[in-house]
Amino acid sequence: MNKEHSKSFAEMVKYDKIPTRKVIPNIIIKPKNVNNKDTGKIIKKQILGDITVPVQRISTSKTGDVIIKCKNKEDVERTIQRLNDKMKDNYRVEM
Repeated sequence: MNKEHSKSFAEMVKYDKIPTRKVIPNIIIKPKNVNNKDTGKIIKKQILGDITVPVQRISTSKTGDVIIKCKNKEDVERTIQRLNDKMKDNYRVEM
């Protein structure tokens, strides 16, 4: 049996060969009025018209929530702040 130095499991796992991706949180916008199904249209109008933040993707869920994915974490924080300022009366903005 050849007894060369074989790596233990701990040594193999210690080094990352592939760098990990940065996790960028999504922004979730929920209407305070559950019957309001036009949330997606209103938010798209607000984001595309008034707020100049690079948004990667906007999608809506079955419950009427809008999910926004930004390009980086700074954009997420800026978007949340601006959306809270503009829509705090009718919508709840979460991360």
